[in-house]
This record gives sequence, C-alpha cells and structure tokens, in this order.
Amino acid sequence: PVVVGNGNPEAQGGFDMSEKMLAAMFVALGAFTILFIDLIWHRIRMGNLEEKVEQLKLEVSM
Repeated sequence: PVVVGNGNPEAQGGFDMSEKMLAAMFVALGAFTILFIDLIWHRIRMGNLEEKVEQLKLEVSM
C-alpha cells in the first residue's frame, strides 16, 4: 500500500515524502516526544511529593 505520494497505482509500498514534509514530521515527532517525557517526569515528581505529604501528615498527627 502507498502511504504518501507515489503516483503509481500498482505500487506495493512507498513512503515518498517531500523534504519539507519529512522535516515537519520529524519536528512534530521530536516536539511530542519531549512533551511526553516532560509529562511523565512531572507525574513521577508529583507522585513523590504526594508520598512526602502523607509522611509529613503522619509525623504531625503523632
């Protein structure tokens, strides 16, 4: 199956993207990868802070 481009209807496969389309795809891929890593990092950090808050609550209540 033809994914992008390639005007040949008999083609079995192909991924003929222009240089501009390829650059845009890689920029978007990089941006979303950085966003994903940042969100995961913040989620882990928030989980650690929640645990610390619970420990402090236990210390205060004693």
